[in-house]
Amino acid sequence: MLFSLNLSNPISYIRQDHGLGDILVMIPGSEVCFRYDFDYDDVIFRISRRWSAFRAPYSDEEKRIIEAGGIPPERCGYGLSIPAGDYSLLQTVPVEDEKELRSVAMTIAGRYRCGTMYVRMFKENPLECVMQIFVPGRLPQDLD
Repeated sequence: MLFSLNLSNPISYIRQDHGLGDILVMIPGSEVCFRYDFDYDDVIFRISRRWSAFRAPYSDEEKRIIEAGGIPPERCGYGLSIPAGDYSLLQTVPVEDEKELRSVAMTIAGRYRCGTMYVRMFKENPLECVMQIFVPGRLPQDLD
């Protein structure tokens, strides 16, 4: 599904090398994030990975803070992030490789000539994973 989203706080990660399928074997609550640059010339949609990163599941203390309406403190070493701001967001099932990612991402990022996108994958429970593609800027109203 396509959404417009205002991310009020950044989602931070620690740099780690990962592949697109790595989330499948992680423990529930884990996240993997990839930052890609993309460009589109009306014929070819290209993506280029800039970094990959990891976020461990929330601790019990972090969960208590969130449930109370607070924001947990920044984690030490978590220097990469999806910055706060307005995004177009596509939520779907994870892909297995960059060829498949390129095809899926074009539905949301292909309306721009070039830019940055963040691919966030998280393990919801032992059997389910979700992939979100964040592209800076809001969707046009007719797609919202």
